[in-house]
Amino acid sequence: MPIKPVNKQAKTNKQYSNGSAGNFYSSSAWIKLRNYKRSISPICEHCIKTNLITPFYVIDHIKPISEGGEPLDLSNLQSLCKQCHAIKTGKETAKRKHMNNR
Repeated sequence: MPIKPVNKQAKTNKQYSNGSAGNFYSSSAWIKLRNYKRSISPICEHCIKTNLITPFYVIDHIKPISEGGEPLDLSNLQSLCKQCHAIKTGKETAKRKHMNNR
């Protein structure tokens, strides 16, 4: 199932990083892309690197939208299990706290 290019009037990552995450994650563009990614990558992409087969829990932005990651770019998405997502989120949170304390 090919993904259509994003409409030029689609919101930019800056517009999504201003606290409107709820609006983004309920948008039809996100839901379609998430469902497509889920269909092509139903296994955790971190676990599979260590020969573990773990069903995905969430479709995650590799580079967070808040850090300039493209919200609707398939190459910026990864399928993660609950544990891998928690580890990644924890590292990102710690990094943000460290940067804010500078």
